[in-house]
Amino acid sequence: MENKEESIKHERSKNIRVLCVDDNVDLATMFSVMLDAEDGFESAGVLTSADELVAEVEAKHPDVVLMDLAMPGRDPFEAMQEAARRYPETRAIVLSGYDDTERMERAIDHGAWGFVSKCGDIEQILAAIRSVAKGEMWMIRDLNR
Repeated sequence: MENKEESIKHERSKNIRVLCVDDNVDLATMFSVMLDAEDGFESAGVLTSADELVAEVEAKHPDVVLMDLAMPGRDPFEAMQEAARRYPETRAIVLSGYDDTERMERAIDHGAWGFVSKCGDIEQILAAIRSVAKGEMWMIRDLNR
């Protein structure tokens, strides 16, 4: 029989761990809190720039990184590419206010597994996280071309 600590660890291991990266700390924190409240998900923390992305992925081993592209500091595309190269088991989803094909293609070229709109509803974002965690690509359905 497993003890309580092992039971909690086992339960958490079934959750999809998500690191939220957005320079809008309120938005990143909102996603983090929402994920912790949602069955099957667990926040792996919040970053407000891509500066420490690779170190946080190494330290926290998230399944998915939910990441904005328009942030100060280190170029988010370069950080995502390095994280994808070094930790391929962690998959990135771009959470962007820009829904254009050029950014989407650039994100995919830099290791993104998904691309969702900040304007999308929360169920769409959760569905994207679930799909990407299973190894499936996810792209927003309606692009402004």
